Amino acid sequence: GALRQSYDQVIIAVAPHQLKTLIADAPEYSYQPIYTCYLQYADSVRLPFPMLGLADGLVQWVFDRGTLLGEQGRLACVISAQGDQQQMALEEIAERCHRELATALGGLGRPQWWRVIAEKRATITCSPGPKPLPSAIPGVQFAGDYTDPDYPPTLEAAVRSGVRAASSILEPAR
Repeated sequence: GALRQSYDQVIIAVAPHQLKTLIADAPEYSYQPIYTCYLQYADSVRLPFPMLGLADGLVQWVFDRGTLLGEQGRLACVISAQGDQQQMALEEIAERCHRELATALGGLGRPQWWRVIAEKRATITCSPGPKPLPSAIPGVQFAGDYTDPDYPPTLEAAVRSGVRAASSILEPAR
């Protein structure tokens, strides 16, 4: 049988595309993709910093997973939002990431292997006009990067919303 519980307070922390299954009048969102291309180079390959921003190309951010996670020689290139990558084959994305890194950094050699992951609904589209969540549900708080229209949907916004939701529940108890 189904588990049935009763609570005074609930925090709903789901992806925005899952809201409609829980709340009929949840707002409609459109989404933006984020692509991550992992390139494995020789173990000696490192970035000058754990994270670098690149401009004027497909790649926006590069993370040195050797420095950050002990995965020596592995670089992760991040490409956010709609763009040329959506029409490209995965191999073409990997090759373009390698070329942009080689141009910016030099001395990389060829990658030993690559993998591209495309998250098609990674974040909501930032567009004018707030899309407020239902607020008249007693005891229900929402947490997620999409819950505050004053901030862009980022990891930081998700953390802020979680802290805000938890604080609103804990505050009356103090």
